[in-house]
Amino acid sequence: MSKIAILCDSLAYLDPAFKEEHDIFVVPLSVTFSDGTYRDMVEIDDKSFYAKVEASGEFPKSSQPSPGAFMEAFDEIQAKGYDQVLAIMVTPRASGTFETLKMAAAQEEDLEVYPFNSQIGLQAQGYYIEAAVKERDQGRSVEEIIANLDKLSPYSKLYVILDDVRYVLKGGRLGSAATALVNFLKIKPIVKVGQDRLELSARTRSLKKAIQRVVESLEEDAAKGLPLRATISGRKDFEPYQSLKAIVQEKFPDMRLDEGIIGPTVGVHSGPNAFALMWSIDTDKLSLDDL
Repeated sequence: MSKIAILCDSLAYLDPAFKEEHDIFVVPLSVTFSDGTYRDMVEIDDKSFYAKVEASGEFPKSSQPSPGAFMEAFDEIQAKGYDQVLAIMVTPRASGTFETLKMAAAQEEDLEVYPFNSQIGLQAQGYYIEAAVKERDQGRSVEEIIANLDKLSPYSKLYVILDDVRYVLKGGRLGSAATALVNFLKIKPIVKVGQDRLELSARTRSLKKAIQRVVESLEEDAAKGLPLRATISGRKDFEPYQSLKAIVQEKFPDMRLDEGIIGPTVGVHSGPNAFALMWSIDTDKLSLDDL
C-alpha cells in the first residue's frame, strides 16, 4: 500500500501543532526587505514581519519558492519513507507557486507527485489539507482523495478586507481597472478569493460596512442548509477584527469558528491591518462522500 505525504506552501498558514501531528510538509515562500530575504514563517513570523514593516516604512516584496526548494522537500519526503505526494497549493491567481511545483514534479524520478490546485488561500486552503489528512487516514488512494477534494471548491469562500490599500496597489494583484478605481475612491475594498478567482468583490467606505457585507455573504451560504465552518484571520489586537469575530459568534453560535493569521507573504500585499473571513463545508459534520 502506498504511503501518501501531504505537501503545501506556506500560504495556508497551518496551525503548527496540526502540521507536526500529521507530518505535513511545507515549502515556504519568501519576503524581501532592503536588508535581506526571509522565508515565510521560518525566518520571519507574522508578528516580527508586521513590526518590521511598521518600523522600516518599507513596502517589502514577495517571491515564490524555486523548483529547487520543492526538490529538497521531495528528498525529505522520500527519506521518511513516503512514495506518493499530494501537493495542495495556493491558487495560481495569488502566486506562481503551483506552476513551479509542476515544473519540479516533472523532474522528480523517485516519487509520484500529484499537484492539486486548491483554488484559494490562507486557512481556506488549509481546509483542503485537513480534509486530505482525514481521507488519507481512512485509507483512501490519492485519486480518491483528489476526487473528494474537488467537491469543496463551490463551497469554499474567502473574503479579505483591506484597511490600507497602498499595499495591494503596489502589488497589482487586483488588475489595472480595479486598482485605479480603489485608488480614486479611497475606499475599503473587499477582495474575494475562490474557484481560481481573485477579484474586487465590493467597494465600501468603512470597515464597519465591509464587515456587514462579508457577514451577509456567510448568511446567504449558511441559509442553504449545509453545515459550514468558518475562520477569521488577521491581527487579534485590531478592533475591527474583534468586531467581526463577535458578530459571527452571535449570528452563528453553532458554527465552528477558528482563528488564524495573515502571515508575511500575504501581508506584503494586504498590509498590516487586513483581516479575513472564510468558510467551507464542515467535514466533521458532513462527509465529502455525501456532497
